Amino acid sequence: MKQAVIVVPLFLLLLTILYLFIPVFPERKTHESFISSDAQIVITQYDLKDRVAEFGSSPLGQALAELNYETVSRELGFSNDEITQFYRLRDEIRTTYQNPLVQMLISKEITVALLPFVHDNFADLNEQLIDHLLVISRPSQSARLMDVATWAISGDERVSTARYGGHDITRFDLENSSRLSVARVKDLVVMSLNERILRHSLDVYDSEQKGLKENNEYMDKIDQFNGASLVGYFNFDGLVNLVNRAILESSSANSKMRLLDKKKVDAYSSAIFGAWRKENSIVDKAIISFDPNQLDDSSQASFSSETTMPESHKQVAEDTIVYHWTNQFDPANLFDMVGEEQSDTKSMDYGPITDDLAKITGLTLPQIFDLFGNELTFAVRNLNEDQLVPLPRFLLSVKSTDIDQMRTVTDTLINHYSIPVRRKTFDDAEIISWGGIIGIGSVLPALSFANEAVIVSSNRAQIRDYIGPHKTKSLADNPTFIEMGADILKPSHSITFLDFARTTEMVQEMVSWGGTMLAIKDRELARKSKVLIDDLINPLLDGLAMYSIIGSRKYQEDNTIVFESFTQLDNGIQ
Repeated sequence: MKQAVIVVPLFLLLLTILYLFIPVFPERKTHESFISSDAQIVITQYDLKDRVAEFGSSPLGQALAELNYETVSRELGFSNDEITQFYRLRDEIRTTYQNPLVQMLISKEITVALLPFVHDNFADLNEQLIDHLLVISRPSQSARLMDVATWAISGDERVSTARYGGHDITRFDLENSSRLSVARVKDLVVMSLNERILRHSLDVYDSEQKGLKENNEYMDKIDQFNGASLVGYFNFDGLVNLVNRAILESSSANSKMRLLDKKKVDAYSSAIFGAWRKENSIVDKAIISFDPNQLDDSSQASFSSETTMPESHKQVAEDTIVYHWTNQFDPANLFDMVGEEQSDTKSMDYGPITDDLAKITGLTLPQIFDLFGNELTFAVRNLNEDQLVPLPRFLLSVKSTDIDQMRTVTDTLINHYSIPVRRKTFDDAEIISWGGIIGIGSVLPALSFANEAVIVSSNRAQIRDYIGPHKTKSLADNPTFIEMGADILKPSHSITFLDFARTTEMVQEMVSWGGTMLAIKDRELARKSKVLIDDLINPLLDGLAMYSIIGSRKYQEDNTIVFESFTQLDNGIQ
């Protein structure tokens, strides 16, 4: 009898431990098993708890934590109520995040999916969005432990259960009159504030509804994101209407935001992106799928170009901190974008300008655009330490299909408007600089037609270095660029290199100089700017400098556009 008193409790304890902690070994299920094929957005984050902790200890995370939000908010004109609301929201987020159940849900794998819905203009959009969210978690502990944890922390909340097919649904009636419906399937926990959405996901799991795994466009590409710590999927069908409705219902402060043109987006069907966290670096990739038959003429012409290797990085200066090259430049598209933006704000009518341009040059605007080629290079050098005014040194080069005609058009405009210029010959090229101003240090706008390209720069010296024999080192000799080049110097449609740490330093110097100029004009404005610079801008720039070097490339592959980005982290901290 005494042995039974000891053995029975121990046996029950052993059964409890086995129930809670021994893993289940049937086929491992993934979040795709529950998500319908027409899902609008699907985002999966792995090891979110570790990522948040890692970011919190990073330079940027520490900078955000140490910001004096109250002081900055007051200088920006926020009211006491708005400041109080901000701190209340921040505390609520912290409390929710630190909840033990939330920690278990997010620490291993969590997926949030937005399912499609019929828009109701009489209902609040935020409520509709929340009502169609599905959350799927693979908890850090056994999903069976979640049953016990949920029961233990439910407190006074009303809890009920229901049977749906072969699944048990647990309902939690929350304080705000909403209900959270939860189902556990194998080692996954599936939940929604709309039980109809949860039941639909269980139907997908039971193969009664078409799921994401039957979406060929998704499945054909998702294997390229194996091992990513963050994966996202966007189904563009219906997404444009959702975004436009959000813009229309946004506050008046966003009234200038332009609605998306559905016709321009119809050719694009979906996008998948992923991010890999590696030691001392982050790798990002995105794939956008499109239907070439639905592209407009301009896009078809641009997309038909072949990938090539850039050469201009061998011409720009070694201390270049921003470098961008593309062979898909289209001035007509750029002009259309600017024109649409201006027409929305009704700030300018380009009609008279284009008419005058045609009268002066004898060429229509499309004919002038045709003088430009598709290859463009943009480069920015670091600040000149000897220069009093901290202005960046830039260079822009665009290949021309008819450089002689381009030169003639430019000279015609200079003569017609009596623009004062200085002309100097360098080798076989002429460098034209603006003669109406005195250069500030190394800054004096200049223009040249050389190497079958139109070249514009902030100073003559940069143009000479770009078009002349290379007596000095170029960006191709920069050790940082060489290291990044292993990833980005491949046949592409565009390539970008950014020395982000040095760019933030340049911005800090320019902002500081701007604050000094304000102090001369207005003492109160200078005081406010000093607070914003010292307490907001500089700390954020110091934190952002952790993303020291960024390189990216874009190319097309079959009927997809592929973006790849590589970020080097300072001291391996993120």
